[in-house]
Amino acid sequence: MAQRYSAMLTFVINFRYKREYLDGSRPPLRKILERDANAGAPLTLCVCGIQWHDPVRQEDGTFTEATVELEVTDGWYFVRATLDEPLTRAVRRNVIKVGRKIACAGAKVRLARVLWWGAPNSCLLA
Repeated sequence: MAQRYSAMLTFVINFRYKREYLDGSRPPLRKILERDANAGAPLTLCVCGIQWHDPVRQEDGTFTEATVELEVTDGWYFVRATLDEPLTRAVRRNVIKVGRKIACAGAKVRLARVLWWGAPNSCLLA
């Protein structure tokens, strides 16, 4: 069993290396994060994680609303994404959940300089 898993892992890594480095075909998120493609272009992503952030108490004593952040993937790379109010409502109503695909357009990359290998911790799609 372990030998079969090892062979499959080697095959996938070899395929990915050939496709990205030898053929020059990069996944959409990598192109966007390397600033070679426009983040606002239409893109289909899969939701692979949902994080809720608790309300924060402000200086005047009021609390902000709980916010939600998605982790989305194009199949190879993943990135965190903040949501606007209509998409947040869809997550609350369980319309958007882990495993669902979402089509997005008009997204923006937040933060100035991003390298694709540091994307999960240092970049947001908004």
